[in-house]
Amino acid sequence: MKVLFVLIMLFPTFVFAETYSCKYEELSQIKYINFDRTTHSHFTRCIQDKCSEYKYSVIFANNDILIIGDKDENEENYFLFIINKNTNSFTAANINFPHHEQENTYFNGECVKE
Repeated sequence: MKVLFVLIMLFPTFVFAETYSCKYEELSQIKYINFDRTTHSHFTRCIQDKCSEYKYSVIFANNDILIIGDKDENEENYFLFIINKNTNSFTAANINFPHHEQENTYFNGECVKE
């Protein structure tokens, strides 16, 4: 049991290191969004230079696709982000909850895994 504990403590934390740097166009401007894996099943998100501590859940992942999503920090919408690892492209959506009066937004672009 002690050996297992020592191995776990020595196990490097960089195993979870996975970052996707993505860009998309919005109103004729290039926008940047980054996702950093923080645990086996969670990512944090940075939009432009504004990073959030909120963790988005991995909904599905395999060698081809990564799907991240969760209620957004303001809890007025659901954020869904789908990365195609083969084409380095993504599609994303902010889906508003029924009580919210804004329209849903969708965007897509390119990602690079760092």
